[in-house]
Amino acid sequence: MSKRIPNSSKYPATLFLPGEAFDVGSNQLMGRRVAGKEFAIGIAKNLSQGEELNIVVNTENEIEELKTILDPYLPNKTSLKILTDINKKELENLHIPGPDIEKWSAIRANERPNKFSITGIIHTICSNTVINGFKEYIFGGLESWDALVCTSSSGREVVERTINYYHESFERKYDIRITKKNRPQLYTIPLAVNDITYHDSLTRSEKRSNSRKKLGINEEAIVILYLGRLSFHSKSHPLAVYKAISKISSDNDDKEIILLECGTFSTEKIERLYNKIICSFSNLTVKRVGGLNQASEQSKIDCLNAANIFISLSDNIQETFGLTVIEAMAAELPCIVSDWNGYKDLIKDQENGYLIPTKYAVQSNEDLNKVDADYKIEKINFDYMIGLKSMKTVINQDALITKLSNLIENKEIREKMGYKSRDRWNKLFNWNVVSKQYRELWGSLKEKRNNSPIITNRDYFHPSIDYMFKGYSTEVYNEEELFVDNGSTKAEFLLYPLHSSLVEIITNKKTKSIIELINKNRSISLKDLEMLGIEKIKVKEVLALIEKLLIAKNNI
Repeated sequence: MSKRIPNSSKYPATLFLPGEAFDVGSNQLMGRRVAGKEFAIGIAKNLSQGEELNIVVNTENEIEELKTILDPYLPNKTSLKILTDINKKELENLHIPGPDIEKWSAIRANERPNKFSITGIIHTICSNTVINGFKEYIFGGLESWDALVCTSSSGREVVERTINYYHESFERKYDIRITKKNRPQLYTIPLAVNDITYHDSLTRSEKRSNSRKKLGINEEAIVILYLGRLSFHSKSHPLAVYKAISKISSDNDDKEIILLECGTFSTEKIERLYNKIICSFSNLTVKRVGGLNQASEQSKIDCLNAANIFISLSDNIQETFGLTVIEAMAAELPCIVSDWNGYKDLIKDQENGYLIPTKYAVQSNEDLNKVDADYKIEKINFDYMIGLKSMKTVINQDALITKLSNLIENKEIREKMGYKSRDRWNKLFNWNVVSKQYRELWGSLKEKRNNSPIITNRDYFHPSIDYMFKGYSTEVYNEEELFVDNGSTKAEFLLYPLHSSLVEIITNKKTKSIIELINKNRSISLKDLEMLGIEKIKVKEVLALIEKLLIAKNNI
């Protein structure tokens, strides 16, 4: 636990942040991990005086990792509590780092449905797992005071269209009407970033000059930055950019034009293919930072500082927002991006950059596309599916060359659009702004819960595993008291390595207290276990465990 402030108030949401949601150390860096880390930092930085932020992780190691990340950002007179278990008694809102909020209704199964809210956020939403999960938004244990945060208007349209499709399909199949009133809410709240290039004593031109010296780039060169994963099948095919820059360089032999690629390849094969394409253009100069090894944070900052223009022509359905775009906006860069998915919300065409038109070959819904069918039956994997879909996305090459040429040739326009980029980031995609939107969301859900009738009889949608398999045994365990005799296994057997990890889970880590009780008494009852702090719903399970290990038995 980090520093604790006496009489602190609780932040309105408990955040679930396992390592997978914020670990950016992996060589295969994913946008959702960067977003998860930025989210945690953004919330921590914007705590109010006297607030305590509660975070839940999966392991003890993750506690230390997260403390190291967040402690430097905590304002004075705020505190951080990181645990490995959810305290349902104190929950008002539980926020998870993905869209699979339907499964989290399980932790509310034995509570009033309006006891607390569950919220999540979209990242990639085109996988079978995510798409199938949207079915549970209709029939699962979710309520109208639960919510999914959609980071872009395009992402929200996808989610809404998918849920409505399932809704209508079920109605048609079973000839019934299904109310929408208990479906979770959809909110649009963007991702946000802090300005990683900020330096209070240097101007934009000074930072550019310093970074170019580090990178070995001439002061007068026009530098076009691509920042992000280097993947033709899961991010963006590089051909359109390579061809456009090559053409413009041929027409402007008096200018040194450099494409600066800052990102990571997942395999050596993909790197070779990229290099092969580059070599096919005689007037294309590419400088790469990263490659097979992930670029350092400082290298990333230097690339943002060194650039004149940012470019990202996403053509992939797995993209939902575009975190690198708002990083470039914060760094005061004009942006050329594809008119695609979440990018549409980030760039205002002709104000802080240009949106390059795209075309997508949409399959008729009358017949299931073979690619879709092959993916459903797992004949092809996720990577193949998104790669095949990306090949149906066309970038308008003529528009790209025209708009990019305009920025290369006009310093005044570049600088004006760069200023507009930073201004737009500061107003819309800064954590000071976005963290307030989350507070408003959780406040709105709390109000909705408080104004709803108290529900006590709504069954959990999914059957418990115990319920499903109760017919396997001869009878259902009903003992209420067990007795110890001289031939019993010693109580310390509960700590035997063969099963101790399972015992700790079953006993809620009360194993040592149970051992002490058994050693003191000749009997142990359900009431004894409750007195030790074992949850009422688990006392029979614990008693059965003690009998299973021959520590005590039923005398009847």
